[in-house]
Formats: sequence, C-alpha cells, structure tokens
Amino acid sequence: MTPHVSVVIPMHNSEAWISLALQSVLKQTCPRERLESIVVDDCSTDQSVAVARDFIARHGISGKVIKSGRRKGAGPARNLGWRAAAGTWIQFLDADDILAPSKIEQQTSLAESVPDDVAVICSRWQRLELVDGEWRPIGPVIGPEFDDDVILKIVSVNAGFLGPALIRKSMLETISGFSPDVKHAEDEHLMLKIAAAGGKFAEVACEAPLYFIGQTPSSMSRDSRLELARQHMQNVVIAERMLRERRLGTLSAEENKQISGLCDWTLSEFYEHDRAAFHQYLHWIRDVDPSFVPQHSTKLRLVSHVVGYESAEAVALHYRRLRAWYSRRLSKSQGNSPSPVLRA
Repeated sequence: MTPHVSVVIPMHNSEAWISLALQSVLKQTCPRERLESIVVDDCSTDQSVAVARDFIARHGISGKVIKSGRRKGAGPARNLGWRAAAGTWIQFLDADDILAPSKIEQQTSLAESVPDDVAVICSRWQRLELVDGEWRPIGPVIGPEFDDDVILKIVSVNAGFLGPALIRKSMLETISGFSPDVKHAEDEHLMLKIAAAGGKFAEVACEAPLYFIGQTPSSMSRDSRLELARQHMQNVVIAERMLRERRLGTLSAEENKQISGLCDWTLSEFYEHDRAAFHQYLHWIRDVDPSFVPQHSTKLRLVSHVVGYESAEAVALHYRRLRAWYSRRLSKSQGNSPSPVLRA
C-alpha cells in the first residue's frame, strides 16, 4: 500500500535523541502501513546513522536512511527527504522533536474533508526539555489560531508552523521546497512561499499539543542568533509586501502595528552586533509604523518614552554587559570559594 504520510527527519549528530523521534513515529495511532519514515543524515560525525538504521530494522518501520553526501543544512536535507517520499502528505520532524501519538491520525482525518487548495494542516505545539534522557514539557501550549490573516501568523515568533503541520507534497513540488540559500527561519520562508502560491491553511480542532519541540543542551550561538534575526526581518519584509498587495496597497493602523511588533526583538540583536542593520531596519519599521516603540520589554518601552528608542537600546546594552560582567565575577568568586556561605 502506498503510504499516505511520509515522515521526513533531517539529522546531524543526533545519536542522543533520534531514537526518541523515531519512537514517536512508531507510536502513531494511524495504521503503520500508511506511514513511511525517511531519515536524512546531514554528514553526522557521531553514530546517528547507525542508531537510526538499527531502530528502523529492529522495529520493522517502513523507511530508510539517506545520506546527504556533504553538509548542506536542514532545509536542503528536508528537500532530499520529501523528494524521495512516496506519501501524499509530508510530516517534517526534527531529530530532537516528538510527535504526539494521535497527531498524524487527527490531521489525516481532517485532510480527507478539506478542499484541494488546502496545502497545510496545522496543530498546536509545546516545548520540551531533555532531563535525564527523557523529554519533559515546559512552557505554554501554542497554536496558530487563525483569527486574522495567515501571513502575519507565519512570521509570528511563536508560530511554529513546520513540525506541527502536514504539508501536501504537491505544493512542495510547486514551490520547489525549501530555498537552499535560506539557512535560518527557513520554516517561515517556506510557509510564505506556500501562501504566495495560493496554498490555504487549516487547523485541527484539538486544544492539546500534537507536536513537541525539543530544547537540546546545545544552545544557539551568537552568530546564529544574529543570522536568525536577519532572515526573520527579511521574512517580515516579504510578509508586509504580500499583505499590502492583498489589501490593494493600504494596511490598517492595527496591521502596521502588528508588523512592527514582529520586528522589535531583532532590533535589540542588531543594535548590539550589527549597527548598520539596526539603522536600516529601524528606518523601514518607522516607515511602516511611525509610532513604533518596542513591545518585547516593558522596561525598554518605558525608557524609550523618556529618552527615545535608540538611546534606550544603548542603556539596555550597557545594562546587559554589566550584568554579564557581574555574573562572570560572581561565578569566579564562587569557584574560588571553598564552600557556599548560607545567610539567615
């Protein structure tokens, strides 16, 4: 039987958690013959490939492991996977993420009743942290909640569209999948391409999370955060242009404020690490929303009202650096101390 859903799992040095991801596929409540798993190894240097192959063989999973040949990143690895897939729908699953047992069953049930122009079926999600080899939920349950234009939801910080979604393979073929030159926020970029191609979005009516995003011990580097900020801003610019075209050139004051609110966290990153980008995008944001003040930090917003936004960013940067310096000094002091002192 031809699989209805292909689960595409890109991985790089994921030996510690790839089995947990595959286990979540194995636990799906839909018929196993309707699923296949395609693991795409992006030049791992650990035992990820051996672990994945062993799990697939031991549990009789319909699937395979593909090796990319050279390191290309998550987007191109996902492209290799969906192009090799036989399913009508594609489930992207990062190697450190988990599917809820009923995820694919609930979404494919909805897929049978939606119009052909629905290209994405979304669900709610939640973050996980790895504790003693087990994933534990942290933070709120988040969902797209389509109460306004999907374009703004796509570039929302908490949208989480990719893993929580099922995507029609035919739509991925139409848009040629992930853009290989986009290395960060590629999920936002992909969904914008789908929306631009006329793809519609639907959501499973389930309040519980159906997808869990893992927080692994390796944190994002400063350079990665900066590149994420750059690509997110480029995605917001694309989204603003798409929305303006749909509104025949005019956006409401509320829409302009929503757009500027999607940008303010990136400005803090730019102010510290790329001042030219800070001025470039601040100018663009003020063209969109002349009344812009940052919303992600109450203190920054209040100081901005007193001394102006750019001066407030300068104050915030000095404060962050002072706090980091103090933390280092405190850590060094505690490291040299024979034992902690408890005070009443």
